[in-house]
Amino acid sequence: GKHFCTGIDLDVLNTITTLDGNKVEDALKFRDLVLMMQESITSLERCTVPVIAAVHGCCYGAGIDIITACDIRYSTQDAVFSVKEVDV
Repeated sequence: GKHFCTGIDLDVLNTITTLDGNKVEDALKFRDLVLMMQESITSLERCTVPVIAAVHGCCYGAGIDIITACDIRYSTQDAVFSVKEVDV
């Protein structure tokens, strides 16, 4: 594709997290979701063979997490990196 990672689609995230209004239960559901997503990135770090990231275009949000879990990172000169979660 044109970009390495354009980050998580917040609309998709909203549909995944069906919250019922109970703050404690909602927090626990959201925590479980975050841990599941985090595990997919952690699996790259635990991989027993070298993991190489080749970045081109945009590398936003979760893309940053993915490449930092890799052993080696290469990028094109025009690659753009950003963590925009602070603005959400």
